[in-house]
Amino acid sequence: MDTIASMRAFVAVAKTGSFSAAAQKLDLVPSVITKRVTQLERIVGTTLFHRSTRKVVLSADGEHHLERIIAAIAAHDQALTELRKGVRRLTGPIRIKVPTTLGFLRLNALVREFAELHPDIDMEVLLLDGPMNPCRRRHRHRHHGVSGEL
Repeated sequence: MDTIASMRAFVAVAKTGSFSAAAQKLDLVPSVITKRVTQLERIVGTTLFHRSTRKVVLSADGEHHLERIIAAIAAHDQALTELRKGVRRLTGPIRIKVPTTLGFLRLNALVREFAELHPDIDMEVLLLDGPMNPCRRRHRHRHHGVSGEL
C-alpha cells in the first residue's frame, strides 16, 4: 500500500468535503479514494472522517492531524524533487583567481549561473593579470574544509 497516496486521498476528501469530488480532483474513481482513506484509517488506528449518505466531516482526530499530513506530503514531495535534481546545498566562501581576459570572456556567465544555483555561497572572483598558478592551494577554511583559493 502506498501511504503517501492514501494521505493525498485523505487531504483531497478533507478539502473537497466529498469522496467523489476528491476522486475527480485526483483523477481516480471514488472507490479508490474510499479504499485509500480506509487503509490510512487502519494504519493510524482511528477514524478520520464521520461519513453519512449526505456528507463527510473530519473527525476530531482527522482535524487534529490534517495539517501534519499536509506538511508530511509537502516534505515528501520536496525530498523527491531534490533527489531528482541531485540538489546538494553548498555554503561558505569561494575565491576564484583568474586572468582578466579569461574572467571577462568565459567566467562571467558561469559565475552568474553558479550563484543562482547556490545562493548560500559567498563568491569572490579576483581578476588578475600576470603569472599565477590557479590550482595552488594556500590555506584551508576552518569551518568548511574548503580551500581558500582555487
